[in-house]
Amino acid sequence: DIVVGTPSRVSDYIRQGKLDVSAVRFFVLDEADRLLDTGNAPDIKKLFNRLPKRGKGTARLQVLLFSATLHSPEVKTLAKELCENPTWVDLKGKDAVPDTVDHLVVAVDPKEDRSWLQSEPAVPTDRCHVHDEVGVGVASRECWSEAVKRLKPRMLVRLIDALKMDQAIIFCRTNFDCENVVAFLGDVAEVEASRDGADALAKKGDWSARSLGGALTNDERRANLQAFKDGECAFLVCTDVAAPVSY
Repeated sequence: DIVVGTPSRVSDYIRQGKLDVSAVRFFVLDEADRLLDTGNAPDIKKLFNRLPKRGKGTARLQVLLFSATLHSPEVKTLAKELCENPTWVDLKGKDAVPDTVDHLVVAVDPKEDRSWLQSEPAVPTDRCHVHDEVGVGVASRECWSEAVKRLKPRMLVRLIDALKMDQAIIFCRTNFDCENVVAFLGDVAEVEASRDGADALAKKGDWSARSLGGALTNDERRANLQAFKDGECAFLVCTDVAAPVSY
């Protein structure tokens, strides 16, 4: 039998007597680094303490930690606490990058690039600075914060054009950010169509985008992912909920 759950929920079931762990042989922590990042360390240790430790060799409790990024100090510390003589299995190496992957870093500096002041198409943001003064001649921290938020989507459009991207997965920090990027790409298509006429209108699909964030239902996520796979949309705008999909 296999039980799959979050550390806190599994611990609750054990405490309530709904789950018998007296015969458990394997304790698996998937995405171990993310579990620790989200504050699950106390629950993991409580759960581990409830599991049987009898036996020797392969008969004793086996603890396995999995992740694409296991090289954090927190994961190493946890492994020392939970494992006896742990063995590290690193399939590709800490700094391995596939040959087919190119890394490109683009600096976003609103003090140098003033295109964030453009009005069309307007860039929707999280409205954190809706009551702050933002614009020409303003040099406050709030102004530059809003300027960066307005500049990033414009920079994204330029990169898509420059690199001639037919399809791409775009990661954002929040569900709200995903919705804003999807809306902005749609507005870009409309502005180009109205400015350049029928030819641009025919290319409107080039800017088609759908979101893949945690705020959607499973059915909505599956439908949007399938649309991207089928080529019905050019861009899939995601939070880290879609990170496993990209591998």
